[in-house]
Amino acid sequence: MIKILKRSRIKSLKSTIIHIFTVFLILCGFLLLNSCGAFEEEQVNNPKVTIETTTSITNFVTTAETTPVETRPEKVTFPICGKVKLSNQFDWLNIRSGPGTSYPMMGKLAPDTVITLTGEQSNFYVLDFLGSQSYVSKDYIVIDRSHEPFSTELYAHVTSELVMSTDEQKKEVELLDTLVDIRTVDPTIQTNIIFATDQNFTGKVQYPLNICIIQKDTAEKLKVAQELFQKDGYSILIYDAYRPYSVSVALAEIEKNPIYIADPINNPSRHNRGASIDMSLVDSTGKEIEMPSPMHTFDQTSRRSNPGMSEEARRNMDYMTDIMIQCGFVKYEWEWWHFNDDNCYDYPVTDHYYYDFIFSNSID
Repeated sequence: MIKILKRSRIKSLKSTIIHIFTVFLILCGFLLLNSCGAFEEEQVNNPKVTIETTTSITNFVTTAETTPVETRPEKVTFPICGKVKLSNQFDWLNIRSGPGTSYPMMGKLAPDTVITLTGEQSNFYVLDFLGSQSYVSKDYIVIDRSHEPFSTELYAHVTSELVMSTDEQKKEVELLDTLVDIRTVDPTIQTNIIFATDQNFTGKVQYPLNICIIQKDTAEKLKVAQELFQKDGYSILIYDAYRPYSVSVALAEIEKNPIYIADPINNPSRHNRGASIDMSLVDSTGKEIEMPSPMHTFDQTSRRSNPGMSEEARRNMDYMTDIMIQCGFVKYEWEWWHFNDDNCYDYPVTDHYYYDFIFSNSID
């Protein structure tokens, strides 16, 4: 009887132990599930912990020992090319004067434009933008090794659109604005944009960028004239073309004679329409040929009828004038250098500041 009782107690004890062990296993499983949930939450909030946790679990489950691969940013050696990548093809990337969005804009880059990167600072790449050190955000640039540094040009244009302005009768009308970079029409035309330097009558830089902007059809007329000049061994040299209206206002405060600087209120300059140029000619060596006076000399010596000019100056002036008239331009009596497109009133008076211009590699 005693033996039977002992056996019963032993059996009961074994059952109790098995029950306790079962409860223990269930509890461990519950804790393990909670632990995995905690890891998953950490994965969202802390990527660094995610990598360590994943590696730990992998090593636990598999017998093979794994080594996590460390991902490092691609090493970039400057100079190198980068391409503008934007999600919207109608957007553009701002070019700034410093490495931050608080710095002034200098222009805009169109999507897929390739630029030469010369360095980096913080989250910005450095580029040489028309001779000025400038910056673009790294977030919108991808390294492009398919181009050689400095092998691509940047050309300016504005978005072609109808603009309210005045016609020749001073009536309010919508006129099409098609300003382009002269180099996209004829890269052989030489430029020395005088208001982009301090070598002008104001003694100060008036244009922050040294680019020649002009209406596209006016540029096409200049291309025809250039071909004629080149047959005789000469080339056009442009000193001024498109002039923002606000710059004309500033110039009129300095030179108050409307013969030389048009009254911006009552008679805005044709330069404000992008349809006139101040020009001269250079020979095959690049030397400027003799003309009646230096550029922007605002006195009687610049007048076409000035009797004091040399015979060579008169011959050169007349030669230049004949070809320009033949190609669709109108001369101006008081300034030997100034020509208006005979369709200048087809274009609006505008005040595009230079950060309005969009730059790309395209010449179309």
